[in-house]
Amino acid sequence: MTADRREAASRHLTPRERDVLVRMVQEGVRGEPVPPSQDAEDRRRWLEQVDATRVVGTCGCGACPTIDLGVPEVRATSAAPRVVLEAGVDRALVLLFVDADVLSYLELAPLDGTRFPEFPNAADLRF
Repeated sequence: MTADRREAASRHLTPRERDVLVRMVQEGVRGEPVPPSQDAEDRRRWLEQVDATRVVGTCGCGACPTIDLGVPEVRATSAAPRVVLEAGVDRALVLLFVDADVLSYLELAPLDGTRFPEFPNAADLRF
């Protein structure tokens, strides 16, 4: 994550952002192994958050569409660890951070100097 962050007026996800978020929750590769039943339950809870999720900040780097996420209707569970879900596209990684069991950050991290004005199509994500 970059330190160059910009707060944004809270807004709805664009259709593309929403599609990427949903696909990441459904299929993103989890950084740490968990039992299949726990993984399925976690993903079900996270999918339930998508409709209420808002964009509350953006990356200020100018090279990526990374967004901070806010889910006002969901209370954070402080005991829950950070979970990172990962996917790839040509020349970039896509990462979804879930902090304290709440969707918090959708990142597109370029692997070279390529600039990405928006997230890729969800169908282009590789897991």
